[in-house]
Amino acid sequence: MKPSKRKLQIWLIEDNIVLPQQMPDGSLNKNYVHNHVFRASVNDPYGTPVTVAKAASETKQFDYTLAEKYKPENMSVVAVSQRCRWRSASHQKKNPIINLSVI
Repeated sequence: MKPSKRKLQIWLIEDNIVLPQQMPDGSLNKNYVHNHVFRASVNDPYGTPVTVAKAASETKQFDYTLAEKYKPENMSVVAVSQRCRWRSASHQKKNPIINLSVI
C-alpha cells in the first residue's frame, strides 16, 4: 500500500447542554438536551498533515485548555482523517471522511 498524505482534524464536542429549542411543530421546548455540540478545533482548522501507511504508526500530541464554561465530564474528542485536494471555490467538491473516531 502506497503511503497516503492526509489531514488530521481534532475537535471537541459537548453533550447534555440544556437550552431552549424550537421544535418542528413550532412549540418551544425550554429544557431541550443538545448533544454533539461543536466547541473547539484543537489543532489547525484545516488539519495537521499526517501520512498513513500500512503497518505504520504516527503519534501527534495536541494540548488544549478547556474553557471554564465547558463541563469536562460532558466533553468528547472527535478525530477526522481525510484526504485533501484543495481547489478553487469554483471547482470544490466534498471530500469523503476517511476515518472518524469518537473517544
